[in-house]
Amino acid sequence: MPWNFLDDRAVADLAFSATGATLEELFQSAVDGLINAIVPDLDSITPRERREIERTADSVDDLLSELLQEVISSRDNDGLLLRVESIRITEGSGAALPVATLSAVLKGDRIDPKRHRLSADVRAVSLYRGRIEPVQDGWEAEVVLDTRPMDRYGAFAR
Repeated sequence: MPWNFLDDRAVADLAFSATGATLEELFQSAVDGLINAIVPDLDSITPRERREIERTADSVDDLLSELLQEVISSRDNDGLLLRVESIRITEGSGAALPVATLSAVLKGDRIDPKRHRLSADVRAVSLYRGRIEPVQDGWEAEVVLDTRPMDRYGAFAR
């Protein structure tokens, strides 16, 4: 598994680490970590609907936040659980802005309570302790999510 939940990073939120040999693999792992926080069974998500997105940012850290926020927004606004089908990241150099760009195809399906057991309401990506850095075998990120747990009946806990 290229990502793990980090129980000791954030008291009120949910944190996870993601890894990848490339930035593209890292971003894909991070999206899967985010979606797995919402739906424990990733295999229950069928790639029925497709979204193409393009984003620009001043850094790859910001670009990852943009992608994760897009996935959260698609869940909130359209009831979609999306995963990465393909992704391309490019980094600029020098004084040229934007520094990082992303083109991705996301696929997934609408939330169906009969197939998707929801476990947490992820509200947003937190900037607290988030990071991306190169490691010996590629890339590693830590992501902190602002969440609200759900009770055993699928309702948001108060």
